[in-house]
Amino acid sequence: MNIYPFKTQILFSVVFVLGGWVFAAPIAIDQFDYAGGESLSGKGSALDAGWGGAWTSADWNVLSGGSLTGTDATSSVAGNLVVGSGSGRVYREFDTTYSDATTQTLYMSFIRQDSSTVASRYMAFELNFGGNHDSFRTFQLGALSADGGGNPADVWARANNDTVSETLGARNTHAEFFVVEFNLVNGGDDTINIWRNPTTAELLSSADASITVDSLSFDRVALASWGTSSLSMDEFRFGTSITDVAVIPEGSSLMLVGLALGTLLIWRRRK
Repeated sequence: MNIYPFKTQILFSVVFVLGGWVFAAPIAIDQFDYAGGESLSGKGSALDAGWGGAWTSADWNVLSGGSLTGTDATSSVAGNLVVGSGSGRVYREFDTTYSDATTQTLYMSFIRQDSSTVASRYMAFELNFGGNHDSFRTFQLGALSADGGGNPADVWARANNDTVSETLGARNTHAEFFVVEFNLVNGGDDTINIWRNPTTAELLSSADASITVDSLSFDRVALASWGTSSLSMDEFRFGTSITDVAVIPEGSSLMLVGLALGTLLIWRRRK
């Protein structure tokens, strides 16, 4: 026997479809859901999916309660956030190397917040390959000081420690959500697309900045802060689909929602 009226069934269908607007299984995540007030160094392990070990190196990051918030394209935030003040970097290796030895598209997202817009400050999210110092950087995003290749008062993205860089606009002290797409092409140029504070609709359109390089590789992520300002980071996600790192309703889901709502409207008119 059908115990639910037709209208309720339609509403259940809509809820079921909307429930599909969630994250797929990413390669690696870190929501910084560790004990508050402690150093980030040593947190995490190789048992965490996608990671090769714990955060290491400079003992300059401390965790505080609460989370940063992004846009409607950001996942549900959880855990704490990490704050780096002073000068130094902290690293965490992935469990494998990512490069254009294989043609692939990868995505990352995170929330970052600068405490200052002073032009001389360096506060950045970084990717490295093969080591933990400046010369091993292959991607930088944030307040890059003189590394940006332009106005140090802007947010910059930079690849392979060279002059290939693009601005994403003026810096501020707000929590901001970033999505990065890496199109790695074996035997061809690699392209990096970056969105700054995208909504779900904007992630389906052109990126805010794009960088093209001959080749790109990385095997670890780094958080860096130099000077007297602080950098806050939260909600790092890494995956093979944009739905691994951001909330994007699938076209088929939108069609099903439209069909369900249309059916409900017809039912109401017949009543």
